[in-house]
Amino acid sequence: MTDIRPLIALGGNVTGASLAGFVIRHLDQFLIGWYWGPAALGFYERAYKLLLVPVNNINALFTVLMQALSG
Repeated sequence: MTDIRPLIALGGNVTGASLAGFVIRHLDQFLIGWYWGPAALGFYERAYKLLLVPVNNINALFTVLMQALSG
């Protein structure tokens, strides 16, 4: 019988890191919504999405290029 404790420990570490990353990524939204309210949070969300448009377009381009060049 194999010992599954290392697998459970690894799973706990991965889950904890993912949870911490989620909290860190969304902490700014929570604080803006809590302190300034939903209207300011809506403006922040729109501005953040607008900021990410060029990054997402470049990322999509590289994804297509990598798939085209690997085949």
